[in-house]
Amino acid sequence: MGSTSDRGEVSSDCLYLDLLRPDGLSTLGHKMFSNAVFVVGLTKLKQCEQNPELSNLVNNVAQVKLARYLLNNGCGRTVLISSSRVFDGRSSNVSTDSPHCPNTVYGFHKAAAENGFIALGSQAKILRLTKVFSVKSAILTEWIARLNKGEMIAAFDDVKISPVTLADATQAIEEIMFEESEQISQLSANDEISYFQMAQFVASEIGADLELVKPQPAGEKGEIAIDHSSLECSRFQTVKIRSSEETIRSIVRQLNNS
Repeated sequence: MGSTSDRGEVSSDCLYLDLLRPDGLSTLGHKMFSNAVFVVGLTKLKQCEQNPELSNLVNNVAQVKLARYLLNNGCGRTVLISSSRVFDGRSSNVSTDSPHCPNTVYGFHKAAAENGFIALGSQAKILRLTKVFSVKSAILTEWIARLNKGEMIAAFDDVKISPVTLADATQAIEEIMFEESEQISQLSANDEISYFQMAQFVASEIGADLELVKPQPAGEKGEIAIDHSSLECSRFQTVKIRSSEETIRSIVRQLNNS
């Protein structure tokens, strides 16, 4: 069962819930949930910097309040989807017990939400993810479309990511929900690449001219350079830890075959 803030999308398997109004939890009625996963959030860094109060409400306050409400009303387990942004990007392969050191508004509020979940007890779980990609990721579909037309694309060469597939992230969430796990788990690629390198992998996989891929500093788009993004992966029974190249190439192959 899912939730939506759009009353027009409410159905028998989609409840109305507006995180902008966390005091309105009565809309959930007396429904019982075995588990709950918190995947919603305000994730654009620039948007969070421009709207820190909104970021705090959506990414922190509302999620902790909802998790507390659910656990107090019979929910067996809650899972907060967090981010490698709770760290500052100065170190690679960061462990689960490393202290928070965010350098963005988004990261600060995700760290605050993590602290809120930890205070709720062992049934409030946290899964830190790096960058998640799927066949619906706009950046990949746009790059492929432009490269297939022979158009140039630009990608940050000073922002590092450790991409994982949506399928692997989903499998990790399922394992945390139904199996024993530490309160904090992490999923990451086993290495790091820049967006520029990722774009080169995409071009190579579809047979496009690599000269069409141009490096670009993040500052030109008002974004923040990141030296590192990888996390020390937790041990999952059902999830294979992949390299960044394997992750991206597998998604591009899916797109080419669709």
